[in-house]
Amino acid sequence: MNDERPRRPELEEKQRRVAGFLADAGLAGMVLGTQAGFAWATCGADNHVAVAAERGSCTLLLGKDRWYCIANRVEAPRLKTEELVGLDFEIVAHEWFEDPVGDLLEKLCPGPKASDVALPGCTTLAAEIGQLRWSLTEQEVERYREAGRLAAEAMEQAVLAVQPGMSEHEMGALLSAEVCKRGMVPAVVLIAADERIFSYRHPIPTDNRLERYAMLVLVARKWGLHVSLTRFVHFGRVAEELRRKQAATARVDAVFIEGTKPGAAVAEVFDAALRAYAEAGFAEEWHLHHQGGATGYEPRSYRASPGIGHRVQANQAFAWNPSITGAKSEDTIIATPAGTEVISATPRLPVMRVSVGGREWARPDVLVR
Repeated sequence: MNDERPRRPELEEKQRRVAGFLADAGLAGMVLGTQAGFAWATCGADNHVAVAAERGSCTLLLGKDRWYCIANRVEAPRLKTEELVGLDFEIVAHEWFEDPVGDLLEKLCPGPKASDVALPGCTTLAAEIGQLRWSLTEQEVERYREAGRLAAEAMEQAVLAVQPGMSEHEMGALLSAEVCKRGMVPAVVLIAADERIFSYRHPIPTDNRLERYAMLVLVARKWGLHVSLTRFVHFGRVAEELRRKQAATARVDAVFIEGTKPGAAVAEVFDAALRAYAEAGFAEEWHLHHQGGATGYEPRSYRASPGIGHRVQANQAFAWNPSITGAKSEDTIIATPAGTEVISATPRLPVMRVSVGGREWARPDVLVR
């Protein structure tokens, strides 16, 4: 992973969580085949080849006493020398043209096993396994803060470099390049200019060229952790109606953030945000796009919705993204016991101050040039 942070305390905590899961479920082992599962169990290592694939380039087998990394002979050398140094994994290599994973799982760890992907002989428990990742360790929080800082820097550089006449593809390339320069993976890059901002909530880049108003949306990944943020730039005077929408969206976002505290019922946080939409005069806008939710080793571990049964965990990350047609507010936060932190703030770009719950929150404003 090319990172020198000590991983031993974090690894021991994850071994403890896995052991508890296995004991509670009466299992002999846990199998992780996803990129998210690998990054979590290895304290931030990376096993991707195809960025967009859910599966990674190897399979982890986590038993009660021994942890294995099963990889073909193409991937095993790099994993051993660059990703798993100093960790308690035994590497089991096989030929690249063979797929003996199912047989190896039973040979190495006889008995019932759960997996985060569908595999012969395993019970698929992806959602249950995924919950082990929600409460971040102190080491993960430290890494996430750094990832947030880097993603924010990339966004700042891109937004400040945007010029009228650029195509959405060019703006997307600009943002992606800034992300990659910082050793991150651009997992999601959405770009819209002018009328497309008002038409689509998920605008993949096109040849459409910027005249006055651009939206840049980013999910960047580093150490397996995802940082989400959205920013806008406008050339020339901003219409009062658009300013009103952005201010209303910022207030809804601040309500989401203020309510996201360890122990809080996510459904109650969601309901408070819906009331904020209504109070601003935009009661129906939340129907037009999901509002975000928990994040971390996936862009969204789950999307919040009315009546959802989860509670905010200590050191759990969230990325709320309320929107009102033409406007949006999005950052990544961590609900620490000491207080909720915004980790993707962009200090070189403008903000508006919103007071909610006795605290003032700085929410992103449109950069006017």
